[in-house]
Amino acid sequence: MEKYFLKLKQLISKIRLGGLITPFSFIIITIILVSSISNCTFIAMQITGMKKIKHITDKDILNTAVKFQIENYPVYKINDTLYLKNILLLDDTLLQQNLLQPLQLIYYKNDSVIFHLVNCFITGFPNLNWEKSINQYINSQIPNQIKTPFSLNDYYTMIISLHNSINNTSVKHNRNTIIVFYNSFMNKQSNILINTILNYDKNGEFANSQKIFINTDNLYTSTYFD
Repeated sequence: MEKYFLKLKQLISKIRLGGLITPFSFIIITIILVSSISNCTFIAMQITGMKKIKHITDKDILNTAVKFQIENYPVYKINDTLYLKNILLLDDTLLQQNLLQPLQLIYYKNDSVIFHLVNCFITGFPNLNWEKSINQYINSQIPNQIKTPFSLNDYYTMIISLHNSINNTSVKHNRNTIIVFYNSFMNKQSNILINTILNYDKNGEFANSQKIFINTDNLYTSTYFD
């Protein structure tokens, strides 16, 4: 296991900028320096309502689910150790960086990926316009920008269920599924993403898909990002 975390540290050290950014913010900034999208610069993160990252408990996650009005949906937390291990098995640094983005939206039809979006591919400032990108991908106006390496079942193995009375919705396999990566430290932008998903085309196929919300806060508090 140690070799995976050593490789992670090497990846992180490769994409940090001389100590000018904090461990949690380098993820967003690096991908933007590569793709030249201005809405993920350090200053932009302050404007868009980014908060200090801290470790949160399962209770915190469930309380946040109520705040985001997703308590009646399946809510999970990422298994950070397993998720990082699987990312580090990939032989593609840019793909690794994409999969470490804090806000993600993945749409499966059965087990086929229709599109996979991460925050730094989304236009709009200071608020990201997820609806515009969803429209483009659903209408096949642009090709999928991420070659998602994980199947739907792969994701099921990398998340941890939060057993609570407010979260008793079971996941159904073999149906259209929307996976949403969200967090508390990007509170405003997480809320925008979640509201877009909950209110998008309420009578359409996308809206009627199963929705799974995965909290990723503690992924970025891992000691392996130190």
